[in-house]
Amino acid sequence: MGENNGWEREVVITELTKGKGLMLQLQNHFNPMKQGVCQYLAAEILSSYRVTIWCLKDR
Repeated sequence: MGENNGWEREVVITELTKGKGLMLQLQNHFNPMKQGVCQYLAAEILSSYRVTIWCLKDR
């Protein structure tokens, strides 16, 4: 069972890393009229990804 937990954690890290990359790409395509709100939301989402990935990698 311990091996499965390690594998599952790696899958989660991989998917979160992919999501973080997609969010960074999305930032480059924001509508300039709503850029302030979009930048704020993107920063919050990216922060969440970074914290989660860091927590998972630290274990």
